[in-house]
Amino acid sequence: MQALERHAFEKYPITLTQMMQNAGKAVFDVVVNEILPQSSEGGQSFVRQNDLHILVVAGKGNNGGDALVTARLLAEQGIDVTVFTPFEADDFSEMAKAELDKVKHLR
Repeated sequence: MQALERHAFEKYPITLTQMMQNAGKAVFDVVVNEILPQSSEGGQSFVRQNDLHILVVAGKGNNGGDALVTARLLAEQGIDVTVFTPFEADDFSEMAKAELDKVKHLR
């Protein structure tokens, strides 16, 4: 995966931060469009349920940062999200730590 990321970074005008945002948004899209209960109304089609709660488990590396982007996007849509990580903030990669800080400030 790191080799593919390096290749994309060298060949295309995209930063690693943009790749993290894109990956987290792609997972968000799958959760919202394929997993959450759907309504029959147009627009944002997921159903907000009072008992709906999503647990996001995040590692300390950049893939964990992808998960944190997903958690942030879900929370911004009003979905109740809990983030769990067994790691201390100081253990996170710099990019993942930046996403962790964003998630901490949502509440």
